[in-house]
Amino acid sequence: MIRICNWNHNGEMHQDLPLDEWAGQLAQPGNMLWVDIYDSPDDDSRAIMKDIFGFHPLAIDDALEETHIPKVDDWCDYLYLVTQVIQSDSTTDLRFETQELDIFIGKNYLLTYHSENSETIDKVWERTVKNHLQTIPGPARILYLLLDETASDFIINIDQLDLILSDLEDRLFQQAEPALLEEIFSLKRSILSLRQSIGPQREVLNKLARGDYPLLGEQSSIYFQDVYDHYLRLLDVIENLRDLADNSLEIFLSVVNNRMSGIVKTLTIITSLFMPISFLVAFFGMNFFPPLQNFTEWMAQPVFFVVLAAIILFPAIMLLIYNRKGWIK
Repeated sequence: MIRICNWNHNGEMHQDLPLDEWAGQLAQPGNMLWVDIYDSPDDDSRAIMKDIFGFHPLAIDDALEETHIPKVDDWCDYLYLVTQVIQSDSTTDLRFETQELDIFIGKNYLLTYHSENSETIDKVWERTVKNHLQTIPGPARILYLLLDETASDFIINIDQLDLILSDLEDRLFQQAEPALLEEIFSLKRSILSLRQSIGPQREVLNKLARGDYPLLGEQSSIYFQDVYDHYLRLLDVIENLRDLADNSLEIFLSVVNNRMSGIVKTLTIITSLFMPISFLVAFFGMNFFPPLQNFTEWMAQPVFFVVLAAIILFPAIMLLIYNRKGWIK
C-alpha cells in the first residue's frame, strides 16, 4: 500500500495526489510530502524511490532488505535513517517483536518504508492529518513525532513486562512449577530483544540531538534531545528488568532445591526408622540358629495371608502419601 500527504504552500492538504504529479510537487518550493509505503511489491517501491525521489541505489537496497540495526546515514541532499518499532501483531504478553522502519528525510519530504502495517505510524499519520489546519509539518517535525511515538510504545510494553515479572515473582514463592521456568526464559528473551533494539537507537538519537545534520534545522535538536532522554530511561529500566529476571531464575532454582532438600530429608528419616527392623529381620532369617521352640502358630495359613497383605499394602500406602505430598511430581 502506498499513501501520501501533500501540503502546498497555501497550507492545503491532499491525500489523493496522482503518482505522476509527485515529482512536480517536490520541485515546487514551499510544498511538503509525506509518502508511506508498506506491504508493497519491491519493484513498485524501488521505482518510486529511484525515479521520483532519486535516492542512491545502495540506500534503496538497504531499505528493501530489512537486515540492518538502527543507524543514520548522511547522503548530503537527504538522510537515511533506520529504526525499530513495536510490531502490530505481537500476540503474547511474554514476547514483543519489532519491525524495521526505514525513513528518508529531505528538505521538503519524508518517505517511510516498512514491510507490514504499523500501529505506531498509523497513529502519527492520523494525528498529522487531523492537525494539518494549524501548521504545515516539516520533515523534522514528523520525524520527531515518529521517534517519540516509538519511544512511548517501548515504554508501555516495558512497563507491561515489569508487571508480568512482578506477578511471576509472587507465583514463584507460592509454587515453583516447571511452567514458570519457561515463562522466565521467555521474559529474558523479550528483554534481550528489546535491549538489542533500543541500544542502537539511543546512538541514533544522540547524533540527531547534537545537531550534526543541518538538513533537520537548528531548532530540531531540542526535540530529539527529549526523545534521547526517553531512550536513556528505557535502557536503565531494561537493565533493571534483566537483573530482576536473573534474580527470578535464581529464586526458582533455590525454591526447587529447598523443596528437593525437604523431600530427601523426609525420605532419609523414613529409611533410618526401618533400618533396625530390616537388620533384625535379615539377621534372624539367615537359618544359622535352630528354633528355640516349636512355634507352629507362626506357620499357619492365616498368618501367611496377613503378612502377604502387609507386604502389598505398605508400599501402596507409602506411594499414596508421597503422591499427596507432591514428592513424585
